[in-house]
Amino acid sequence: MRMVEKFRRRLIAEGLSKNSVAAYLGDVRQFLKFLREHGEKVLQRINRESVLSYLAERLGGDEKPLTRRSARRMLTSLSRFCEFLTDEGKLAANPVETIEFGKFERKLPVVLTPEEIDALLGATRGDSFLALRNRTLIELLYSTGMRVSELLALNVGSIDFESHTLSVAGKGGRERRVIFGKRAELMLLAYLWTRQEAAGKAPAKTTPLFVTKNAQRMDRRDVNRMLNRLMNLAGIPKPISAHKLRHAFATHLLDGGADLRSIQKLLGHQQLDTVGAPTT
Repeated sequence: MRMVEKFRRRLIAEGLSKNSVAAYLGDVRQFLKFLREHGEKVLQRINRESVLSYLAERLGGDEKPLTRRSARRMLTSLSRFCEFLTDEGKLAANPVETIEFGKFERKLPVVLTPEEIDALLGATRGDSFLALRNRTLIELLYSTGMRVSELLALNVGSIDFESHTLSVAGKGGRERRVIFGKRAELMLLAYLWTRQEAAGKAPAKTTPLFVTKNAQRMDRRDVNRMLNRLMNLAGIPKPISAHKLRHAFATHLLDGGADLRSIQKLLGHQQLDTVGAPTT
């Protein structure tokens, strides 16, 4: 399947060993085979119930039943795959994260709380170029739910301060408008002013919005290194990545009463003229 091949390339790009990649893919293919045998061929319909049904069959089946340790590893593989599908817009959320597995339960990624988001932002204290850049980047990732690839592709000219929107190139080259709130606006203005002061002139509209100290466009590794350093400074003992901020955005909206379809639209999974969740 095309998505399995894309998942394989993602694992390789993340530096996993050949054996680890093979183990992940083996688990995923077995699960997809189970779905096909039960008449389900649409990835978007993977849910908690289908994963639990597969787990129950593999634990109690007559043909090569899983040990509990192997089942824990399988859940890890399926969680990784479902997180990938969420990134690709095929799922609104990762259904495996809601599954407990007794004392063998894997410590699945825990969502950052609003208080931890504030602490993460607070760890960017100061008004230096890097502090303002990091604070603005985190705020935009969390308050808009953008993919990190979308955020890093932004140029200075992508910002429309009058309408409080960003012009985002989404998946498939589809452009959409993402709303940002007052707090993000103030951070953007302070960050761009600092860049202008350092360079002696305003950055051109075609230059990258988020840059390194050497004025190069940031990449995903730059962002994740920065986030891990700030999490340590904030004293938050949780794993972090840019995707976790997108996950927190969706989870906090869900906790606040938003329906899944609306959240999916806000995340850019469907074509809209303007999407976003402004914060004050």
